[in-house]
Amino acid sequence: MKIAIMTWFHYHNYGTALQVVALNEYLRSIGHAPFVINYRPSALPILAPKGSTISYVAKKIHKRVGELVNSSYTTEKREEKFESFLFDHLIFTEECKTLSDLERLNNEYDAFICGSDQIWSPILFNPHYYLDFINDQKKMIAFAPSVGLSQISDINVKARVKELVDRFTYLSTREYSGSTILSNLIGRDVKTVLDPSFLVDKQKWSDCAKSPISNSRPYLLVYMLGKNEKHWRQIFRIAERLQLKVLIIPTFSKDLKRQGCIKDAVGVQDFLALVKNASYVCTDSFHGTVFSIIFNKQFSVFERFKEKDEANQNSRIYHILKLLGLESRLLTGKDYHSIQEGIDYNQVNRRLDEEKEKTESFLKAALSGVAKHEYNAPKNDNVQTYSSLCCGCGACEAECPAGAIQIRMSKEGFYQAFIDGNCVSCRKCIDVCPFVNKEKGRVITDSKLYSYIDRDKEVLSCSSSGGAGYRIAKYGLEKDYQILGCIFDEENHHARHIVIQPSESDSLHLIQGSKYIQSAFAPVLSSVKGKTIIFGTPCQIAGAHSLYKNRQDVILVDLICHGVPTYYLYEAYLRYLHDNKRLNTNNPIKTVFRVKRKGWRTKHIWTSDNRNSYSSSQNQDLFLLPFDHSACYMRSCYECPWRDSSLADLRLGDYWHSKYASNHTGVSMIASFTKKGEDVIHFLQNNQLGIVKEEPTKDYYACQQTQNLPRPVFWEDFLQDLSSGRNLNDIVKQYVIPLHKRSALMRRIVNIWKVVNRNGRSK
Repeated sequence: MKIAIMTWFHYHNYGTALQVVALNEYLRSIGHAPFVINYRPSALPILAPKGSTISYVAKKIHKRVGELVNSSYTTEKREEKFESFLFDHLIFTEECKTLSDLERLNNEYDAFICGSDQIWSPILFNPHYYLDFINDQKKMIAFAPSVGLSQISDINVKARVKELVDRFTYLSTREYSGSTILSNLIGRDVKTVLDPSFLVDKQKWSDCAKSPISNSRPYLLVYMLGKNEKHWRQIFRIAERLQLKVLIIPTFSKDLKRQGCIKDAVGVQDFLALVKNASYVCTDSFHGTVFSIIFNKQFSVFERFKEKDEANQNSRIYHILKLLGLESRLLTGKDYHSIQEGIDYNQVNRRLDEEKEKTESFLKAALSGVAKHEYNAPKNDNVQTYSSLCCGCGACEAECPAGAIQIRMSKEGFYQAFIDGNCVSCRKCIDVCPFVNKEKGRVITDSKLYSYIDRDKEVLSCSSSGGAGYRIAKYGLEKDYQILGCIFDEENHHARHIVIQPSESDSLHLIQGSKYIQSAFAPVLSSVKGKTIIFGTPCQIAGAHSLYKNRQDVILVDLICHGVPTYYLYEAYLRYLHDNKRLNTNNPIKTVFRVKRKGWRTKHIWTSDNRNSYSSSQNQDLFLLPFDHSACYMRSCYECPWRDSSLADLRLGDYWHSKYASNHTGVSMIASFTKKGEDVIHFLQNNQLGIVKEEPTKDYYACQQTQNLPRPVFWEDFLQDLSSGRNLNDIVKQYVIPLHKRSALMRRIVNIWKVVNRNGRSK
């Protein structure tokens, strides 16, 4: 079978590299064709806040100081050795950055295996490592993923893990504690298997163990991932007792100062050779322990984590030692009896062989079950067959010849596509869906970047940034283009796109300014007749591009976007204002999501019922706070393929770079990708209505969001609370205010640190 493996490989530590190569080699040895999914997570999970802000920030500072004092060690040569080892032993899929990329793998592989390593660690929760992108659950195998911790303390993580794990028919973990946690969650048995490193024959590992590092004398090898200096003192005592030279594989920069530290770059094959040829091994690493056992080495293992540490991962080592009767190798005090006693590997290897047989039986049975499974394809072949994501752009609705697709409000408070029973499986919706088709956007580094500041103060005051959007629309009307842009409808409290004809220039002010809410884009998407300029979010423009990419008389302009919040947030916001007698929301409500009366760089929202008005800043406002902290965006916003690329001719946004920190009226950032885009830029340069300056593209990466943020683990609960009618102030206090306080305090500390460093350098 053609098998895709979902696991860590990009962290350049020895255990991570060896476990993925081991699983790959074992699958190949039993006749399968394994591929490693080329996915690299970009961010840590956003967990529900716990504890006080001061306590949280103190822990972060303590951790950061610890990282500075004990900075991780690597060299360019070491990194090259890791990359060479991985690419010599593995075959990778195409790069998968988003859920859409991962979902495209469904039809390419017969089976999917997630594991091993700590990919199921609750503090590193990522649903993709639970194969959330697979549409046929019978193709999924969980083989030896590690939970690592003794419990899942976060209730939101626990709920999501339960839902995801329960999808597996073939389910195992790498240690008893993990199996117990998951068994209790889903109410059925979870197998415990060995790390895949044990499935590769000792001789094969021995053949792979090659190193230019010379070791003429018997030595004690040290591989420590912890920072406990007591352990180091014990290690040198052990070496003295055994009369062995010490060789240290450096993990931290400070290790270079220790006697016996290896200064040459230690690659994966070097690591294997060093363990294989050692007379004794001291380690606190799980895989350091594993390979000491594989090579039948005498060893001592240390507890890396304190018992009360919330990130305590010692259970992995406890499990393997107990399983093989090696509990005495855990050195917890000053009793060195086990060092002199030695290990009887006849008994250890017998136990290991028994466990290997159980592990192989589980994996082979799972693979056999997948092979026998007959996949029942969905009745209809359409976008929902291939993607769980939708941005509501409406390209599929516009293209559907059967009228089977409608864009309407979802139960989560977003416009998205719904398909009824009239689908004729023509696949036309698939061809135009921006999340299913594989057309890649043009990257920012291949664009030309500009800043723009309009000379008209009135234009600046009504625009979110520097007025570039208004001027481009004005240019379009003068050149007989119709304009598709977004307005905020005061009557129904929704954003929607409208068409402005060249004769309707008086309506241009309606589309000025940002609307921090999803627009009903689909109704006007089929209104493109003749020369047209379309403004929209990157996903909306990607949908429009798929329909009109061959039209030279259509100019596409996308707007830098962090995400669109659920309409439940805006509805809860209006309820809050009404209940607190700020506004009468029974009247039409005018909302300006970015008003510049108090400046440009700090966002202020302004709402009015034509009698009373309310304004608040992004640091206090109950709408802007959840928006700024990405708490309730559309699912697709967390998996956006266009953070640093575009299918538009032009991209517009705020030029947040520090070079414009003193500007208080607004500066636009414009990225130009095509000749059509450049023609518009030349118009802006030539008409003298604004200041146009070419800028380095590196500025985009310095001041814009170019990586997706993960969907918060509390996302479902947050949306549920918003839709339930619960008081918005209470919701924001629970979920968002702690996040805001933490980030604000961290920013202040970072700024103080920068000032201290700057003053220190100036002396």
